[in-house]
This record gives sequence, structure tokens and C-alpha cells, in this order.
Amino acid sequence: MISIKPTQIIHPQQPTNQLNKNDASIIQIEEFQTVSTWSNDVQDLEQYFNSVEIPIGPVQLNQHMNILSLSKFIECNLNNLKTYNGNSYFIPHLERLQTIKQYLEHEQ
Repeated sequence: MISIKPTQIIHPQQPTNQLNKNDASIIQIEEFQTVSTWSNDVQDLEQYFNSVEIPIGPVQLNQHMNILSLSKFIECNLNNLKTYNGNSYFIPHLERLQTIKQYLEHEQ
């Protein structure tokens, strides 16, 4: 017979220090700069993809990524980046598009 021992859950302490007004403004400025930089990257990628011929058939970027419709893939990732601009959860979308750009540049 297996006996199960209860475990104690330890909760991390809440931080006791609070931001003052100057700290908050610095954080807001840094967040704005990040979003602004991301917007520029997305805009540059969009201009690039509009200026090149996108292959119609399936594309194997690496051994783990096979894209059946590259134009749809680019469109969806660009839309996600525009919609969720600055949300770090969507950084992989940006990285995928940058990888595709490198792939297309190498293929030409």
C-alpha cells in the first residue's frame, strides 16, 4: 500500500517595496520604446514581403517547420503582430517572419 504524505504549499512573499512616480515613468518609457521598435520591425517585414515573390508550394524551413501556404503563414503572423503589438507572447511570430525573410533572401 502506498501512503501519500501531505505537502506544505509555500507562497512567495509579496514585495514590500513600491514604485515611486519616477520609477513608473521610466517603466512606461521603456515599454513605449519596445513597442515602437517592434512596430518598425513589423513594418519593415511587411514591406519586404510585399516586394518579393512568395513561393506558392510548400516550404520546408527546417526539419521541424513545414509550411504549406507561405503567403497565408506570412499574412497570419503579420496580423497577429499588428494586433498584439508589444505583447512578448507573440515574439515567436516576429522571429518566424525574420527566419522566412532570411530563407527567401538566401533562395533568390
